[in-house]
Amino acid sequence: MAFSENTKTGSGWFFDYSKCYDRLYYLKRLNKNAILIAAFYSRELSDALTASDDMSELQSYDSYLVSHPAK
Repeated sequence: MAFSENTKTGSGWFFDYSKCYDRLYYLKRLNKNAILIAAFYSRELSDALTASDDMSELQSYDSYLVSHPAK
């Protein structure tokens, strides 16, 4: 099992649970009594990234801030 942990935020990602390679899991400790567990299929994330690549005509928030500085 592979695991990536961020001790500062109390969260982490892992995959390869029970030899299930197509799922990614996200865990986050919300408080001492609660843990959030979310599961994603890797193909869902791939589809989301592919869809964002197809939206090249959309302006990113960072480039918007550069072209529209605060007054």
